This record gives sequence, structure tokens and C-alpha cells, in this order.
Amino acid sequence: DLTPLGPADSLLFQLESSDVGIFGMNTPAYFCIDNFTTLDNVTSTFTKNRLATLKVYPNPTSGQLTVSLPNDFSADHFVISSLDGQLNRRFQIRNGTTTYDLSGLPSGTYIMSVSDRNHIQSTLFVIQ
Repeated sequence: DLTPLGPADSLLFQLESSDVGIFGMNTPAYFCIDNFTTLDNVTSTFTKNRLATLKVYPNPTSGQLTVSLPNDFSADHFVISSLDGQLNRRFQIRNGTTTYDLSGLPSGTYIMSVSDRNHIQSTLFVIQ
């Protein structure tokens, strides 16, 4: 029950590991959330160094995923993995706002991970 937090527009969860490779954590890390409800049209957002933001929407998607990156973002690619850790796609990052075609992926929940030399950041999204 998060009602003691009062009105909130986002929650941020960060998972870290000392076993990190080129595509992120090598050792699986996860947590579960149950009975969680949100407002409609909520976008997944995470911050990098408290200034640059990455936005992924719509979430859930029917196959087209729009990714909005700041111009000074230092990563050159992002990866999409299934919840069991299987790498499904790797995309070159284009600065600004770009729509990516994910129509070849089956319905389900996926993890989008972006990393640079100092940070690995991930967000979940759903394909309907």
C-alpha cells in the first residue's frame, strides 16, 4: 500500500549487480509487484544524472514503441530482452524522438536496457 506517499507521478526501481557485461547484468535480478494500478496513458520514464531523461511510450504498445532521448545521451544502443533474460532485439540509438517497430515480437512484458560507461538503466514495457 503506497497511499501514505500521497500523490505520485512515478516510482523508480533500480537493480544493480557486480556481475555486469556488455548487455547489462549477467546475474538475473528481479522483483514482483502485485495489485498495482496506475492512471491511463502513463509513460515509463527514468533519469540519468538527474538531468537527461529517457521516455518510452505508449506503454502498453501494439508494436510501435516511441523512444525519446536527450541530445547529450552518451549510449549508442539499447537492448530489448524478455523477462527470462533472453535478448530479443538490439537497436542503434538515434537522438531525439524515434519510433521503433517491434511488431515481430510476441505479446508480453519486456525489459529495455540502456547503458553507458557508468550506468545501466532499464524500464519495463508491454506489447499487447
